[in-house]
Parts: sequence; structure tokens; C-alpha cells
Amino acid sequence: MWLRDSSVQNEVYLPLAARSDSVYSVLLSIMKRQVRVVYEDIYGSAFYSHTGRGRDEGPNKEQCLKSRSCPNCCCDTCQPACGPFTYQLGFELDASRFVVSFTTMLGKLQAKRAIWTTSLQLPPGGSWRF
Repeated sequence: MWLRDSSVQNEVYLPLAARSDSVYSVLLSIMKRQVRVVYEDIYGSAFYSHTGRGRDEGPNKEQCLKSRSCPNCCCDTCQPACGPFTYQLGFELDASRFVVSFTTMLGKLQAKRAIWTTSLQLPPGGSWRF
């Protein structure tokens, strides 16, 4: 999943989500996944859907620092360590901005404060650390 692409491509469905609970549910699931991967790796711009030991599972073994949490990774000079789903560690800080924008539009659409507190499952302390 490319953060920028998935955010922009799904914005067109926001008007439909205002009238359809099922479309809203799909967009909410997309947003949850985006927020999760941004929280796990703020510098990543693209992510695998699965994590594991295989080359087709996250993190990208060529771009992730070998560590105790990632013994199958093989980059000796990569910094910082990747998140478990990271495909591209591109330091594209604008990628997370698109996630924030999409999340804000979805929140305004439903006008439910509960989206921000219960659906996202905020970390201890109740706020995101960036």
C-alpha cells in the first residue's frame, strides 16, 4: 500500500460513503490500516499487507537494518530500523500528511468524534507521537 496513492484514490468515494454504511466501513478500514503503518514507521511511504520471513512479506529485507526484531533483514547500513510492514523506507514525510488529510475528511464526513478515539485505538497516553 502506497500511503499517498491509497489516500487520494479513495477520496473520490467519500460522497458515496455519506450515503452508504458499507462504503464508509471500507474507507474506515483503509484509514485504520494507514494510521497503523504510519504509527509503526513514520518514515515509510509504502507497506506490505503481511509481515513475515519471506521476501514478499514485510519488512523489505533489503532496506531494513538487521536487528533482533528483524533477523532476516540484510542491510547493514540502513537507518532507522523499519516497521514490520515497511516496503519502502523513503523518508517521504508528506506521505503521512495524506493519511492525516484522508482521516480528517472521513471524520468530517461522519461528524463522529468516536472515530478519533475508539476506532483508531490510540496508544497509551491518548495521543500520537511524531
